[in-house]
Amino acid sequence: MRYFDAMDPSIKGGIIKDPRDWMRTAYGREAYERALSKLAADERAVMDGALLAGSWYPLAVWDRFHDAMMEEASVRKGHAPSEFNMRKMREAGSRSLRTIYKFLLGMMSAQSAIAKAPILYNRAYSEGRCEVVENVPGKAVVRYADASPAFRTSLTHNLPSGIMSCSS
Repeated sequence: MRYFDAMDPSIKGGIIKDPRDWMRTAYGREAYERALSKLAADERAVMDGALLAGSWYPLAVWDRFHDAMMEEASVRKGHAPSEFNMRKMREAGSRSLRTIYKFLLGMMSAQSAIAKAPILYNRAYSEGRCEVVENVPGKAVVRYADASPAFRTSLTHNLPSGIMSCSS
């Protein structure tokens, strides 16, 4: 079994556990198993194992699994990547956490919610930083800077849908 290098680009387990579990439930065990089968054995062990909220996991493994599940969503349900990512942001996580999250965000303006979003993203990844460049009514510009290109796939899937979810 290969050991993953702690210096590799990483993502927190707390960010990927609920989405992984949601994917298995939303698209079915067969789709989940098929997505896992596209990974190497050591990568399958990581993705199908216990994911601890405070631990770091290899970003490349998460991205490969995420892409395989997105492909399954397209084949099985006709879901486009944008639909898959928005559903994941809205539906993943425990019911109580989603209820509290929705209630708290409902009390905030879109501008306030967007202003708080970088707190989450700055804790999610092992390098780089999320920052709000512009945040005025009707327009928000958020960027993720100072990260290696290895973060591009994950950020492309998660940053836009995450920001849109918290501001709507």
